[in-house]
Amino acid sequence: MTLPIQIAPSVLPADFSKFGEEIHALDEAGVDIIQFDVMDGQFVPNLTFGPDVIAAVRPYTKKPFEAHLMVYTPDVMAQRYIEAGCQRLIVHAEACTHLHRTLENIRTMG
Repeated sequence: MTLPIQIAPSVLPADFSKFGEEIHALDEAGVDIIQFDVMDGQFVPNLTFGPDVIAAVRPYTKKPFEAHLMVYTPDVMAQRYIEAGCQRLIVHAEACTHLHRTLENIRTMG
């Protein structure tokens, strides 16, 4: 079975001084999903979006939000990103002590 292609651009290169407008522009362009590359400064050297930033731009679109959690503690962080408005999460298997438990916990959250 072939799944339909979905377009999910990352907002990492966006102009953060007008972040809401950038999110709205992606919506208007017809993307399927909006992806946030979440980095904690430990799992990867950069530091990016906290859940408060994602919650702040949630009103600019009804498109699904996806958080790519490049973090050491996806188990701890997952709930906060779901509460911020993310419908999809991506975790790194190597960041999860027990991947099956992490996935089970995320599934029960949403």
